[in-house]
Amino acid sequence: MRLTALAGFFIFTSLLPASCSAQHTQSPDASAIHALLDVIDTIMDSHPDYETERVRMAALSSEERAAVLAEKRARNQANEVLAERIDVLLSTYTYKLYFRKFRNATPEGHRRILLSLPYEAAPGPSDVSQNLMELCRHREEVRAWTDSTLTRLDPARSVARAAEWLPAGDYPTPGIRFLYDGNGDAFPAYDDIVFDVFSIVFRFRPEETRFGDLDGIGLERVEMVVAHEFHHVLARGLRDLPRASDERERREQRLATQMVSEGVALLCDLEPGMRRDAMEDSTTVNGWIDALNERLATSDSTAEDEWNAWVSASYGPLATDRLRDYLARRFPDGDLDSLTRAHAAARPMLVYTLGRHMIGRVLEGAGGKEAVLDLLREPQLVFKRYNAALGEGAAPGMGAAPGRRIETVYH
Repeated sequence: MRLTALAGFFIFTSLLPASCSAQHTQSPDASAIHALLDVIDTIMDSHPDYETERVRMAALSSEERAAVLAEKRARNQANEVLAERIDVLLSTYTYKLYFRKFRNATPEGHRRILLSLPYEAAPGPSDVSQNLMELCRHREEVRAWTDSTLTRLDPARSVARAAEWLPAGDYPTPGIRFLYDGNGDAFPAYDDIVFDVFSIVFRFRPEETRFGDLDGIGLERVEMVVAHEFHHVLARGLRDLPRASDERERREQRLATQMVSEGVALLCDLEPGMRRDAMEDSTTVNGWIDALNERLATSDSTAEDEWNAWVSASYGPLATDRLRDYLARRFPDGDLDSLTRAHAAARPMLVYTLGRHMIGRVLEGAGGKEAVLDLLREPQLVFKRYNAALGEGAAPGMGAAPGRRIETVYH
């Protein structure tokens, strides 16, 4: 699972209700993007004076602007065609998976966002409103790129890449469902994966040239991310976890499983760049190890709500703090707030950072690749295998961090 800045607001799950399996598809499905573009087309058709109105409204007082925005929303709310197209969008199977996945998003909230377009960013998850306002001005570029990419995308290549980090065997091709949103990025959903085009493709491009030269976006990058998510789906059935004896062991198993899952899947897709650099920074890695050791040492006396809040924060504000620290050291003369905003998607989260670090050390150890594949079956042993690899004096391998032991674990 690949994530952005939202883990404090949603719950991670690896399984959806069995009824979802009947909806499985092996052909890339962009119906949610096309339904969204239909909604945006309808909105823009009902506001043909958008460009001149946008300029005029910028000169209004706050009271005058509020009155104009209320009139624009009322126009959208009275548009029956728009209402029907929003219903179609929110009832797509991709969005049903999306709303099950993210606790910070609801159909009602998305409807409110859409009815506020194209002039207003209504409150909502992450930067979804701003992303969709931007889409109003660049829908044709996104439509063309999406259609072009789907015609060239070869899921078999992603399956082959994922299978390099799975036990030998024949693997099916999971379905791929695309959306354009910016709340998450890509995640497995039963036998499918959901792929957020904005988060994975557009977010990383400079804002002023985000929609220019889209043909230059490499297809390989898309297929690497697909391979990452395919790996989650295909490896899911390999796990053989023993029954945890107590709450502390259950927490450790859960963390270990997430770290192995992401650490191995990252072998499919982590390309050079800021995200990788921050994740491999020795101060960042050792800082997370120290934080994890401290939490594990007090796990017996930590309430479930407190533990869950810390894990959730490790995807959000705590990861942002790690990013700020890394950027301050790398760019001592830079504008830290601007740098943090620009590189928000690169923040080094606990599960990803330590998952990559530990899997890298195990891979470089005596057991090599087979030891890594064994962890897909028994992820609860990752701390033990990692500590053993440190004792072997294994080279840091994929990361520059020398690494510290995970001290307080049962396994």
